[in-house]
Amino acid sequence: MKRAFTIALTGVLLVAALGMLASTGFASGSGSAAQSQYGGPSGGGANRPKQDSLIVFGSDRAAGVRELYVVKRDGTGVRRLTFNGVFERRPVWAPDRSRIAFVGLKDGNWDVYVVKADGSDLTRLTTAAGQDDTPAWTADGTQIVFTRFSTPTGFACPCTAGVINVDGTGERILNTGAGDVFGIDAAPSGRRIAFGRTVNGTSAIFAMDISGAGLRQVTSPPDGAVFGDLYPRWSPDGSHIAFDRDITGFDNDVFVIRSNGTGLRRLTNTPSRVEGFLSWSPDGSEVLTYADGRLLALAVDGSGEDEISTALTAPLEETFDDGVLDRSVWHDYVSGTGTSIGESSGELQVAIAADAAAGGTYNLIEGHWGTECSMPGDYDLQVDYRLADWPAQNGVRAILWAFFTDVQIQRESQTWAEQYFAWLGGPFGYATTADQGGSLRLVRAAGTVTAYWRFGEAWVPLGSAPDSGNAVMGVGAQSDDSLFANQPVRVAFDSFRINSGVLSCPSWWNALHPDWS
Repeated sequence: MKRAFTIALTGVLLVAALGMLASTGFASGSGSAAQSQYGGPSGGGANRPKQDSLIVFGSDRAAGVRELYVVKRDGTGVRRLTFNGVFERRPVWAPDRSRIAFVGLKDGNWDVYVVKADGSDLTRLTTAAGQDDTPAWTADGTQIVFTRFSTPTGFACPCTAGVINVDGTGERILNTGAGDVFGIDAAPSGRRIAFGRTVNGTSAIFAMDISGAGLRQVTSPPDGAVFGDLYPRWSPDGSHIAFDRDITGFDNDVFVIRSNGTGLRRLTNTPSRVEGFLSWSPDGSEVLTYADGRLLALAVDGSGEDEISTALTAPLEETFDDGVLDRSVWHDYVSGTGTSIGESSGELQVAIAADAAAGGTYNLIEGHWGTECSMPGDYDLQVDYRLADWPAQNGVRAILWAFFTDVQIQRESQTWAEQYFAWLGGPFGYATTADQGGSLRLVRAAGTVTAYWRFGEAWVPLGSAPDSGNAVMGVGAQSDDSLFANQPVRVAFDSFRINSGVLSCPSWWNALHPDWS
């Protein structure tokens, strides 16, 4: 795999659209049968379209560091985009999909940034002392509108709206009328913008030309609504606006309305769940949101919702060619002294010095990378290896592991043989070899695991045994004091592949602030 709030409003704390509250359960959105005026094809559930277009989202799955990832609508193709160390939130695609704007926290201040769609070329646009938020591209892709809070952190008002050119010039505050602004979006064509703005202490959705002309109110929150209507997003054809409505102060629900202020429809009614930060599917049939750290696609016709998985999926390939340990895919481990592991020259290289000494829990000389996700059922995985520095009888094993199920296949050099060796939780198999490179493979199917090495184009089995349990996959090299010959050894791995199987990823992984291209 290549390298997936609290807002002060007129003196009151607003729990708004960031899913920071603990909540449980799903509930279907209310609404009647499909109506064509809500845009896109009708139908819901399994019959809804599963577009290949990419969803960008933020996640802290890389050891707690918030970065940007993408995933397809069907939950496949998860890929990490950024490795920049900026705490990122609220990403949005440019109209031509070539770039992504987002809000980033760096050096104690939230500002608007832009990166290319591959995660490169990070550019900071805003530099003001206030906290900038909710960026959105104008239809022609030349400007970005955003909201600004009055303090660098803390979401304190007064809150305004601004616009800036994508080259960082021409920043100005927009004339949105009296009241604080919460969330802003630009229409997919023309120069219209929509935003949440307070009226007598409660927010409603307004629309106007970006010049300030033609200001009009689109929504009227019900009497008694604590915080009202916030964070609007235009539909792809500009005919509708989706937004969050907070009536009680602790529960955002998703609504859709025609851009002329008619045809209000409620998509969620979930008192125990906060939804927030919306975007539309390219065909206008779904509204994307997140709640409890999960991405949800809501049918605009009111027929229900689907959770979009952001877990890693097979087939998955890691080519080790970008020089980065992606901690949303891998953990690294080194035991003892004199051992190092890392990407170099397009490979994952494990180097063991002549003076390496055993240590750690199992008193081993070892360096490995292991997957963050595990595989509880059937799997098929393989890796290519190269013995870069490999003196005879060195006592080291180059290994493809299924950790925690006591399964591995290895290319080893021992005093008694140069060989392939498979350990299958008790049963084992071996074959002598002079190979200085090749491929290793483990396959578990229907409760049986089989280890293979490759001879030409054929996979040669070393043995099979009953096997079950939650397996974490890994590659690396290992020895111990009783076998290590005190000679420098270097093993290189390439093209690690999980060909098939279901991955189970950590429950604390979250997916936040999605935007659909």
